[in-house]
Amino acid sequence: LFRTKDYLECLPLHQIVMEKLEADDIIAYLAKNASLTNKKVTIVSSDKDFFQLIDKNIEVYAPVKKKTFNESNIFEELKVLPENYNVVKALLGDNSDNLAGVKGLGIKTIISEFPELVNKVGTGLQYVYDTCASKLEEKKCKKIFPKIITEWDRVETNYKLMNLHDSVLDDKEKNHILDIIKSDIPNLQTGAFLHLLDQDKI
Repeated sequence: LFRTKDYLECLPLHQIVMEKLEADDIIAYLAKNASLTNKKVTIVSSDKDFFQLIDKNIEVYAPVKKKTFNESNIFEELKVLPENYNVVKALLGDNSDNLAGVKGLGIKTIISEFPELVNKVGTGLQYVYDTCASKLEEKKCKKIFPKIITEWDRVETNYKLMNLHDSVLDDKEKNHILDIIKSDIPNLQTGAFLHLLDQDKI
């Protein structure tokens, strides 16, 4: 394994590491904060959770797929609005995070039964719950609706774990991050970097 930390310390970039905070939460805060000031942001990650942040200023480059997802092509990938993707993931779960979803539920059913996720920005979990509750009163109610209601605690837990729209950072943490970003970018340590490459026979 290469000494990633040693290499990073030689490069002209800022590193942000904070105790008790997930990298996802820090990245989401930085991206949304920059987007508000109309700065272009590129998140480099194969984690689809970041798709929910995509807007006119935020894009996600997936290195495994070697593809950039942005406002113009993300709908084709998700089939729902990116802002609502966290709701979809809460229902479907995420195998990579060991989060189980509602069994028997797929993206096609979500699209057909919860159309506001496709065409209405800011559609939340309450819309899904209310839709399911209203369907229970129908004589020929599909099995998936009572199933979602029964497993609602799991859906809510998934949502809290995967939602990147609401920052979990407190003011002190936000200010610390902004102070780092505003500080001067360190110079490239060419000699040290080349020495590491030589040591690792790269």
